[in-house]
Amino acid sequence: FFFFLMIRRPPRSTHCISSAASDVYKRQIIHRFSDISAETIAIKKVLEVNKTITQLTMTYARELYESSKESHITIIGKVLKSNTTLESLDLANSDLNDKCVEFLSTSLKFNKTLRRLSLDWSKITSKGGIIISDMLKSNKSLTHLDLKKNAIGIEGGKSISEALKINKTLIQLNLYCTKFHTENAKTTGEALKVNNTLKELNLGLNEINCKGAMAIWNALETNHTLTDLNLSYNYIGNKLIGKMLTSNSTLKKLHLDYC
Repeated sequence: FFFFLMIRRPPRSTHCISSAASDVYKRQIIHRFSDISAETIAIKKVLEVNKTITQLTMTYARELYESSKESHITIIGKVLKSNTTLESLDLANSDLNDKCVEFLSTSLKFNKTLRRLSLDWSKITSKGGIIISDMLKSNKSLTHLDLKKNAIGIEGGKSISEALKINKTLIQLNLYCTKFHTENAKTTGEALKVNNTLKELNLGLNEINCKGAMAIWNALETNHTLTDLNLSYNYIGNKLIGKMLTSNSTLKKLHLDYC
């Protein structure tokens, strides 16, 4: 078991590097831990004490949550309430469940600096989707949220759509392969009619038919913010695809692979 902690710092010599490049180097270094207790201590120190780390990556960390003791995810959840430097947190492919989501979401209601959160390829269900939607209603910092490859389903999808009516900061939402149905596409369409911040929406590889896609498309008559829409691998049909390709003047990117 290991995780990667990504921090950027300057190389040994930066006198011949431009100031912009030097600033980039200031935030990159990789640490590797093989002992779980050592990792736990390191994570706590990083999030509580360190004031320079802006990006934390812990992909494939299969033991993030252990109910029998204070685990990585509980520490991350607690410290995020007060952390003011972390901007990006990537926990993809880490078997996160709804309990993990609860720890994170509770803290993110208070956190004001985290902008990117990746929870893709996890074990989040409709319950987790509802928890996330509740967080999105009050969070004022997240701009990018990746939930692809989670079983969020109909009820979780409905809740997230409702949250989009309220949230004013999210600009990119990835719901690729999350068991969204046509019903979810309809509620998402309603949300897009009032949401004026979301720019990229990925609903690829779900169970959305032409009626669901039409609901989203109709919403774009009033929504002029969304510029990137992915409906690939859904059941849309040639007739609607033809309309999509000729009637919209706002979208810059439209993904319709295998529709």
